[in-house]
Amino acid sequence: LAVSHKRTLVIERDNNEKLSEINRELDSKNIELHAAVASAEEANREATAANRAKSEFLSNISHDIRTPMNAITGLLAVMNEEPGLSVRMCDNIRRLQSSGRLMMDLVNDVLDLSKIEASKFSIACEPFSIAVLVRQLDGIIRPQADKKVQSFTVRTHGIAHEFLMGDILRLDQVFINLLSNAVKYTPCRGDIRLDITELTGASAGYARFCISVSDNGCGMTPEQVQNVTDPFYTSRKTRRVGLGVPFFKMAAEMTGGGFEIVSQPGSGTKLCATFHTD
Repeated sequence: LAVSHKRTLVIERDNNEKLSEINRELDSKNIELHAAVASAEEANREATAANRAKSEFLSNISHDIRTPMNAITGLLAVMNEEPGLSVRMCDNIRRLQSSGRLMMDLVNDVLDLSKIEASKFSIACEPFSIAVLVRQLDGIIRPQADKKVQSFTVRTHGIAHEFLMGDILRLDQVFINLLSNAVKYTPCRGDIRLDITELTGASAGYARFCISVSDNGCGMTPEQVQNVTDPFYTSRKTRRVGLGVPFFKMAAEMTGGGFEIVSQPGSGTKLCATFHTD
């Protein structure tokens, strides 16, 4: 009996030592875990501060650039009205004006990026006419398509509400970007289409629209399709398509609609979004 009791004490002592060792390991792991959590929280605070500083910098520098750019474009417009300009000078002024417009577009893109990152991107609500929007787009895009002998078609389907409330300036900017990209990446004699369809089933006081931009151009790879809606994604292998696609998707989702891209290399691209509007 004494031997058995002694053996029990030895086993109990061994178990206590093992338990103590396990507790020491747990304490050590807890300390490491708390340190990791604290480090992650500090890294998150630093990243948030860095993003805030970057957004403020983007916004400030963009505003600073717009001031001299407006002066440059204004002076170019004045120069273009001067009498007796040579053909070469007129051509140089037109090129400078084109570069100036591109520069302003880039500056506006940077401003919009800073708004997105600061979660200040919003959609205005003002009256507009679908017919007027279509005429404006046709007047801008058709000359671009004609230069490449492309077919540009605008079709409306089942439009019951021509006059709506929405962000007409943003819509105009987005569609010009999308359609210009379609012209750019579609070969000569290609086809580009803009379809605007009013859908049924909208709640009282609202209308639902499906808007699609399609072409039979070079198309995109699955990687490009995946990344083209990310306004912060850049790659030398990815063609620059501006912010039209991200804004198209964002505007659709902000109105409670949806967005889809269907594209294959060599088979063209179709972008389709559903909008809810007053």
